[in-house]
Amino acid sequence: MPYFEQGNAYNLLGATGTTQLDAIVLACSVLPGDSPISAYPTQFQGFVQVTSSVIPVFQCPSGAGAVQNLFGFSDPAIYRRVEGVGRGNYIANIGVTTNGGALAGDSGGPFIYQMELGFRDLVDGSSNTILMGERARPRITNDEVTWLGTPKSVGNGAHGKRVTGSAQYVINPIIQGADSVFSFSSVHPGGANFAFADGSIHFISDTVQFGWHRTDRTRWGVYQKLAHRDDGFVVGDWE
Repeated sequence: MPYFEQGNAYNLLGATGTTQLDAIVLACSVLPGDSPISAYPTQFQGFVQVTSSVIPVFQCPSGAGAVQNLFGFSDPAIYRRVEGVGRGNYIANIGVTTNGGALAGDSGGPFIYQMELGFRDLVDGSSNTILMGERARPRITNDEVTWLGTPKSVGNGAHGKRVTGSAQYVINPIIQGADSVFSFSSVHPGGANFAFADGSIHFISDTVQFGWHRTDRTRWGVYQKLAHRDDGFVVGDWE
């Protein structure tokens, strides 16, 4: 946040003083969603104010209308705001999963649960590795994207699907189910925008070569190779 003129929001969150889960549990476990900010403990009022606010940089101008404010975290269902909670359109690349959007294990993306990764880990090169992308599918479950994060751990309800996407699923899926919950998507015709680890932005067509396979990487398409940081495959000129 301090790097894109949201230093004040960062300070109000109290990110250097407590963990997100502690803030959610300590500040919000006994209060209904319509409680005024003044009802919360003083040290957490800034957290509630920021997480209930719309931060435009986290929303795509075209896709913001396709998603709704998330009323509250489903698991644990202890932080609820009638104004909505941390809605966004941008999610991190978890890689090429074999089990939907579950956080457990290393799926090859640059963002992996409980792992600290750096540029040295992008063996395929920063220009060949997707860092993050869009999601803008109308809500069908309580799985809306939130910049606030996800409040629980591996496999417990509100897990990585809130903040990560997987190349296990096609871009802009037609099926409204697990595909739309775990995939990257947008309301742009024909594809979605992605940020790569070198800082470049690319529009990837939803007709990009797709070849997901659970165990045989030689059957992967260009999309899967771009989502994995060290698969060792040469992508070539894919645009």
